[in-house]
Amino acid sequence: MDVPFDIYCAYVVEFAFYVHSIYGTLYMDRWRKDSVVMIFHHLLSIFLLGFSYSIRYYKVGIVIIFLFDIADVWLELTKVAVYLKDRNGKYYAVFDYISIAGFVIFGCSWFVFRLYWFPLKVLHTTGHAVFLFPGPAPVPFYFFFNIMLWILLVLNLYWFMFILNLIYRVAMGQMKEVDDVRESEVEERIQTTWNRKKIEQNAMNNATYVPLLTQQVPT
Repeated sequence: MDVPFDIYCAYVVEFAFYVHSIYGTLYMDRWRKDSVVMIFHHLLSIFLLGFSYSIRYYKVGIVIIFLFDIADVWLELTKVAVYLKDRNGKYYAVFDYISIAGFVIFGCSWFVFRLYWFPLKVLHTTGHAVFLFPGPAPVPFYFFFNIMLWILLVLNLYWFMFILNLIYRVAMGQMKEVDDVRESEVEERIQTTWNRKKIEQNAMNNATYVPLLTQQVPT
């Protein structure tokens, strides 16, 4: 069975992207908390693309490409805006607004497409629906293929925790802007700022309570 040309092009572009991403993570990008997991994800994606193409599971593969790449577009837009808002000692508010809007859309698209539609449309179809609508022959590599897809879901949940962590830090006042919490220097800066705020708050509380303690009670 021949693969349609447009799907073939999508597979080639995705395969090349993940091959380059491994090189970029190792030699071009800064090392982050999830860099090892990122490399594993890229290797898994390369294997899934090649495996699904070779045994003609390209219909499932193209659905996964669609669901995953939507969130990636907003992720890259947000990252670019984050890096552009502080340049040459100047602050550009427009990129800060873009980063906030991009992060909101990115977080929503990640949850909807990777944590809702991916299990509902892909995992349900490749797992449970196979037994509801059995074909003339057993599905080859059923367990092997589904295990890799479930690993992808676990990785999506792992990165969604970083999204929730960022939302929590902003809500608690530990951060005032969107930044990459996976970077060590960002984490150190957040912790330093938070510790300084607590010291200042304690100093203000002490300055308020000391005069009250020193007041004489009228007799």
